[in-house]
Amino acid sequence: MAEMRAKMAATREKRHAEWLHASDTLRRDPRLLAYYQMSATEGQNLPNESVTDAAQVGEAAIVAAAHVADRWGTPGCTLDFSPTGSRVRVNVPGEHHALTLMPWVKINSLVRLYNSLFLTEGHDLGEPHWQIMDDGRLFFSVKSRESIKGKSDKHVFYSPVIWNPSLSGQWVMIATVYDPDGKRVTHYPNGKPVSSEAIPGEYLADRVSIGAASIGNWSEPAYRKGPEFAVRNLNGSMDEFFLFNAALTASEIARIYESGKP
Repeated sequence: MAEMRAKMAATREKRHAEWLHASDTLRRDPRLLAYYQMSATEGQNLPNESVTDAAQVGEAAIVAAAHVADRWGTPGCTLDFSPTGSRVRVNVPGEHHALTLMPWVKINSLVRLYNSLFLTEGHDLGEPHWQIMDDGRLFFSVKSRESIKGKSDKHVFYSPVIWNPSLSGQWVMIATVYDPDGKRVTHYPNGKPVSSEAIPGEYLADRVSIGAASIGNWSEPAYRKGPEFAVRNLNGSMDEFFLFNAALTASEIARIYESGKP
């Protein structure tokens, strides 16, 4: 038994070293706006690990989240968003044409109607919202117009169910790609596309703005009535968060997953 544990530990250490090499290449990708490793730093801030010209995004601030083991088993090296009020606050300036959002998550349970992954503070024109519904479907939207009586201000792109209680406590890499050129939104669990939906013409937003936003929660839900809308912190952990200002391809996302799985 001890020999088996030692072999498993050696394999994981080797995989971790391979991922560190791959992530070093990724942080130099000219499309990478932000890369947060979620490890604790002095002053409760997370540096943006992207070193590209596109990276105009600064440090992120940790609020209330607890420090726990990352997906490699290293203690204190990632964040648990289960404590009330937990979030990582970021500010992403400028306008962007396309987006790819990609973290590793370990979900304990989906106890809320909406479980936040990445939400802008409000929901103004051009702003994206990304979360998981209580039934395990991914939810992505970009507000594309002002509300009109009888018509929504956005189209919501749902994935099929990508999480159920059998996955509780397991690390999963999820990604969503917003591609205005291809006019599609595609959802990926563990490097595999599970849905690719056409963006209806009337809901196509050619430019996306983020500004102030929260990873793992929603910062300004006060105008919403009822806890099903107001409380959105993720009941689980997040290990690394990538934000690209481009639509990554299926092969690129699969390669990142294969490089990064423990």
